[in-house]
Amino acid sequence: MTWWWVLVVAAGLVILVRVAGRYRPVVKDPLRMFPVDVRRWGEQECGAQCERSNLLLGWVRCTGRAEHADHWIPWSRGGATTVHNLVMSCAAHNLHKSNRSPSVWETWWITRRRRTYWVAPFKPGERYLP
Repeated sequence: MTWWWVLVVAAGLVILVRVAGRYRPVVKDPLRMFPVDVRRWGEQECGAQCERSNLLLGWVRCTGRAEHADHWIPWSRGGATTVHNLVMSCAAHNLHKSNRSPSVWETWWITRRRRTYWVAPFKPGERYLP
């Protein structure tokens, strides 16, 4: 039974080293809320409709009204308060997302979907760099 404990301890050390290597202090943008003109621009670009998807697969766009200007990369995790990090969403999607970082899959779908309704589409997400 001692060999089993050696494997468990070794696996724990590997995880600890990987997690410790990834830690960086979060530098937050001093501006928390999106300015009114940026919010209006985002609402105009998306046609006042939520940009998130209702299904897990992502190809069906939510039919809700764009009520919230959301940070794609959460502000609490170092997301910038700029146009490049703006996603307009309904209240339900914004509150459900909370401060969770979106997956690569979600980013790919929203970038692909933006080609149909944005004038100059770009991939959402930008970190704050002081």
